[in-house]
Amino acid sequence: MTTANAPTGLAVARQALPSPGTPSGRGVDTLPAPYFATPFSGSLGSRRILLLSYHFVPSSAAGTLRWQKFATLFAEQGWGLDVIALDPSQLKGAEPERFEELPEGLRAYGVREEKILIERLIDGGWKALKRLPPRRPQAAPPTAPVGALAVPAVAATLTREELSWNLFHRTGWRRAYYAWVRFAHDRAWARRMADLGSRLVQPGVHQFVISCGPPQLVHEAGRAVSETTGLPLIVDMRDPWTLQRRLQEYLASPMYFALAKRAEQRIVDRASLVVMNTPPAADGMAEAYPGKRVLSILNGYDEEPLPPIPARTRFVIAFAGSIYLDRDPRLVFRAAARVVRELGLTAAQFGFEFIGSAGGYGGKSLEQIATDEGIEGFVRTGRSRPRAEAMAFMAQASMLLSLPQDSTLAIPSKIYEYMRFPAWMLALTESGSATDRVLAGTGVDVVRPDDVDGMAAVLRRRYQAFIAGERPSPIARDPRLSRRHQAELLLEALAGIPAEHGPA
Repeated sequence: MTTANAPTGLAVARQALPSPGTPSGRGVDTLPAPYFATPFSGSLGSRRILLLSYHFVPSSAAGTLRWQKFATLFAEQGWGLDVIALDPSQLKGAEPERFEELPEGLRAYGVREEKILIERLIDGGWKALKRLPPRRPQAAPPTAPVGALAVPAVAATLTREELSWNLFHRTGWRRAYYAWVRFAHDRAWARRMADLGSRLVQPGVHQFVISCGPPQLVHEAGRAVSETTGLPLIVDMRDPWTLQRRLQEYLASPMYFALAKRAEQRIVDRASLVVMNTPPAADGMAEAYPGKRVLSILNGYDEEPLPPIPARTRFVIAFAGSIYLDRDPRLVFRAAARVVRELGLTAAQFGFEFIGSAGGYGGKSLEQIATDEGIEGFVRTGRSRPRAEAMAFMAQASMLLSLPQDSTLAIPSKIYEYMRFPAWMLALTESGSATDRVLAGTGVDVVRPDDVDGMAAVLRRRYQAFIAGERPSPIARDPRLSRRHQAELLLEALAGIPAEHGPA
C-alpha cells in the first residue's frame, strides 16, 4: 500500500498504527501522516527516540546508511524510532528497496525544503531578465546554486587558509553573501523540522532527540525540540562543522565560519552528548568545548550477507563513490602507468573501474586524465548504482581504492564497506589521519597521497601476488570496528544520560 504523501513510484508498506498518544506540542490533529510506518508493540511503543536527519531512507545518499543501520540495531534493544527527514518527493536519488531493511516500530516523516524569500526574488529576477530581448549573447548568472537540492556534485574548493574577508572584491562579497543565504536557507528548513518534531514528541515515551548532520543546521532543529520538550539532545556529527578544513568555492568565506561557530556554540551548549564519527574529530571537539561530553562512534562495518564473489581473471582496481573536493586520482594513475610499462601489462590484464559520481576531476574526465598520465584505455567509468548493485561491483574487484582527502579528521564511509570484501585495499591518506589510525594493524596498504613510488610498489606487489594465485581475506575481523559494536557503545552512553534535560 502506498501512503498518501509518498512520492510517485515509491511503494511504501504501511499498516495500521497504534494511537500515538498525546504529543507535547499543539495541533495534534494537524500532524502529517508518516511516509513510512510499521506497527509496533511492547517497548518499541513505549520507549522511543526522535531522530532528525536530512538524509534517511529511501535516499541513496551516503549519509543515509549510518542511521538506516543503527535503526535496526536500536530496535533489537527495544528502542523505537520516529524519524524526520527530507520529504522523499525532493530526493535526487531514491532506493525504495531500502524500506525492506527498516525495522519494526519505525515511523518516518518528511519535511519539504523550500526556497526562502531572497532566493525566490533572485529566481524571479533572472526569469524576468531572460524574457527581455537579448542585446548581446547571454551569459549564465554569475552565481552558484543555493539550497541543498541544487548544490553542484563537483565544485572548486578552498581551504581555510585561502579565505578572505575582502568584501571590496566581487568574489569576497559574493562568497559572504552565499554563505549567509546558505545558512538562512538551511535554518528555515530546520525550523519546519523542529515544529513537526515538537508536535510529535509524546511525554513519557520519547526519551531522547538525536540530530544527525550534515547539513549541520539540522542540529539547530534538535536544539529547538530539546528546549521545547525537555528531551536530552544528542548531536551526531558525521563530519566536523567548525573544524572542517575545506569549503566549496561559492561559499568559502570567513562569513561561513563566523555563522557556523555561533550556531555550533548554541547547539553544543544545549547538548547532553556530542557524537563524532572518528576519534580525531572527537578529540578536536573536546578541545574546542572543554567540559562537554564528546564521544567517538564510528560508522563501522555491517554484518549483512555479501553478494557472490566471482572468479577473477583481470586485476581490477575499483572505486565506488564520489570524486569531489580533493579526491584527486592523477597520482595513482601515474603510479599505475609506471607498473604497466615495467610489467608490459594490457588493459585486459589490469585496470581501474569507477562507479558513482566519479566521471571526472578538475574539469577533465577520468578517461582524459588517464590518457594524460599514460594509461589510455585502462580506466572505465560508470553511473551511480543502487547499493545492492554497488556491492556486487565491489565484489568483483581485486583491489579497492580509497582516494585522498585533506580532512584528516574524517574517514571515507566506503572504507567500512571495503573491509568486508576479499580484496586488497589501497588507502591514500596522510600519516596520523583518522583513516590511517582506523586501518592500523589491519594489513591495508596505506600510502601518502603524494607518494607515487609507494603507490607503484603496492600496485606491483599486489598484481604479482594476484597472478601467482594469491587471494586476500577480508580485513573485517575486529568486532570493535563493526557497526553493531558502535551501536552498543552509543546505547551505553545514552543509558547514562538523565531522561529529562528540562525545557528552556
